[in-house]
Amino acid sequence: MTFKEYIAGLKGSHLAMGHFVLDAQGDPELPDVQSWEELEAHLVARKAKAEVLKSAREYWSFFEEQARLP
Repeated sequence: MTFKEYIAGLKGSHLAMGHFVLDAQGDPELPDVQSWEELEAHLVARKAKAEVLKSAREYWSFFEEQARLP
C-alpha cells in the first residue's frame, strides 16, 4: 500500500488530526511519495502551517507502522 492509498482510505472527520487527512484527500497534486522527506517537501511548497506538518508527520509514522505489519 502506498501513502496516498493509505490516506485515501481514512475517514478524516472522525480523527483527531483529520484536517490533514481531509486536505490531503482533496489535494489533486498530492504526489505518491515514497518518504517523509518527499511529503514534507510537497507540504512546504504548498505553504502548509506548522500544525499541518506535525499532523502529516504523525500520519507518516502511522503509515510506516502499518507497512511493517504482516
